[in-house]
Amino acid sequence: MIKKRIRYIQRYQDILTALFHYGFGHLVRDLGLLDFVRTPKKKKDPNYYRSTAERLRLLLEELGPTFIKLGQVASTRSDIFPDYLINELSRLQDHVPPFPFKEVKSIIEEDLRAPLLDIFKQFEEEPIAAASIGQVHKAVLPTGEKVVVKVRRPHIEKLVLTDLAILEDLIGLAEERLIWAKRFNLLDVFHEFAEALKLEMNYREEAQNTERILRQSEDDQYVEVPEIYKDFSTKRIITIAFVEGTKITSIKEEDGYNLSQVAEHFAKGLFSKFLFTGFSMAIHTQGISLSKVMAKLRL
Repeated sequence: MIKKRIRYIQRYQDILTALFHYGFGHLVRDLGLLDFVRTPKKKKDPNYYRSTAERLRLLLEELGPTFIKLGQVASTRSDIFPDYLINELSRLQDHVPPFPFKEVKSIIEEDLRAPLLDIFKQFEEEPIAAASIGQVHKAVLPTGEKVVVKVRRPHIEKLVLTDLAILEDLIGLAEERLIWAKRFNLLDVFHEFAEALKLEMNYREEAQNTERILRQSEDDQYVEVPEIYKDFSTKRIITIAFVEGTKITSIKEEDGYNLSQVAEHFAKGLFSKFLFTGFSMAIHTQGISLSKVMAKLRL
């Protein structure tokens, strides 16, 4: 543990100072890590009047992708955490400013070993979505198919692996020193989360999973799975057929949807992958909660 703290000293300081700033200084003290905290500026704390749950959400958002994902996973664990915390963590968003197109272009050209406009007939510079792990661009293949291209953020793997190493240290230390932490078996939950997040950063894994779901869903009239273009995909890039659609939690009865019927088809499609095909997806890393979807659709 001591070696990790020395190796990742700057990031350790970032995390522990943020904990202190958001009103969790007592936790840093109980862990015996106050020496790692940068001296806070002496001014009125704007977080003083916020609830504990809100301060925790803001802390996770400030600390970035790994912590946001961890909070999203926690928001699905009503078996461990109280409702007031679940409700606040469910507000976590991983939408972040996009990274520059020149970096997108560089990653694609490096991985696919050709100039961008030799690889794609068209490629939109402005992303249609940006999140903590990667961002998505619309494009057209040389053969004319419309696709979306998801590109992993530069250096995100190093940041996530560093954060995971620090979190493992902090949670292990908490289980040693804090009775309540050991009661929750947080280290076991963390290891499950860490493995899922590592897989999420590997787009080859996502491509394989998508192709497997595609094969399993060939006879399912209510499930449409977009095609993966392997020749245009790597560990850092995944190219998928473009599919028009509406987010399931955004549909409304006034738009002509039968919400109960949609929820039924959604549940059947999802559980068939778990129970009948033996395929388990790490959906919690995406902050997906089946119960929340059902509540939204009023099943």
